[in-house]
Amino acid sequence: MVVGKALSKDDEQQVLLIESPRAQLRPPARCLINATNDQEAIEFYLRQHARSASTRVAYAREIGRFWNWFKRQGFAQLDDVGADDVGRYVEELKTGLVGTPKSLSTMAAVESKPKVNKPLSEGSINYSIGILRSMCNYLLKVRYLTGNVFEAVVNLPEVDRGEKVERYLKPADWAEVQETIDLMPRDTRLKLATYHQARWVVCLAVMTGLRRAEIAAGYMAAFAPEEGRWWLNVLGKGKKQRKVPVADALMTELRVYRSWIRSLEGMGSMSDLPGQIGDVHGLPLVLRVDGSKQPLEIRRIWGIVHNVMEATSRRLEQGAEPARAAVIKKVSTHWLRHTAVTTVANLVDVQTAQGYARHSDVRTTMNYVHAEAEQLHDKVSEAMDKSGLFKRVVESDSGESA
Repeated sequence: MVVGKALSKDDEQQVLLIESPRAQLRPPARCLINATNDQEAIEFYLRQHARSASTRVAYAREIGRFWNWFKRQGFAQLDDVGADDVGRYVEELKTGLVGTPKSLSTMAAVESKPKVNKPLSEGSINYSIGILRSMCNYLLKVRYLTGNVFEAVVNLPEVDRGEKVERYLKPADWAEVQETIDLMPRDTRLKLATYHQARWVVCLAVMTGLRRAEIAAGYMAAFAPEEGRWWLNVLGKGKKQRKVPVADALMTELRVYRSWIRSLEGMGSMSDLPGQIGDVHGLPLVLRVDGSKQPLEIRRIWGIVHNVMEATSRRLEQGAEPARAAVIKKVSTHWLRHTAVTTVANLVDVQTAQGYARHSDVRTTMNYVHAEAEQLHDKVSEAMDKSGLFKRVVESDSGESA
């Protein structure tokens, strides 16, 4: 190449190939999304793939955790991360060295001291890396990234940690939870409102099997009668509209709850049941304790159940039952969903429970079903006794069949 002479097109292309090794790997391609940096690309991915509130929180937590670690390591861009770096990230997840930012926003300022995590299990690490792998696959397809480094990571083998914890309330434990709610103080307006709210949330969760996001997003108008039966219309996972059967006992609780609402200012004309003359429109499924029409956040639904379980656990500890107290302390809204599906499966059948839980695959329902050992034994024994399978013919002493 002669200095001072204009470069030909062939010379220019040769210089580009020498100066940019990445250009040798693939020809330049226009990025298909409007993102000029990693932060904008990640936010675009979240908007496209995490449209429900609960999914966005879960994805933002895992991506935010990696993003905070990524920035603290001094990386300039996602394409700079290599397989060895991802391996180091996985090892730090195992040992609890990776903190979770206090803000779930992936674009929050990098925190020097994020919340310290306990070591993650193999399953939790695989879940986290799976989200990051999915994100980078998408950014690769839209030509933002040149490769997906997370494809170099093999899922960790998940270790069997012993007997699975039964995430449902046994009848005796459920009786303790009900007693806790019955014992809640009601001597002030605020305490009365807190009692009605807690009773209704726990009742709604355990008698419908609704997820906490579905409870938070629901409205009273979703209750609808059809040919003498009440149903609850629910927008569930995947934005699918489903109808949940409503038992008479739940309708009784609904009347009591709406009776309390009717005592609030401006609600005096509200009917006993939704959809009737005089009903107040736009009411959330669960009201705030001040009676406002603004729906509760998902985390508040969780908090209501958590507070009831904490109070139940304390009562059991005071009654010298630490083992039961420890179990109750772990109970969440999803335990109540397990309890609902288990109840239907045990008292009716698994196929009915599948429809009730709104599962497309009965194998998913089976993960929710927890039969009591004694009930399982009795039902299996009865079935086998009646079946005639391998029924031995009893012989008499003379050798003749009896």
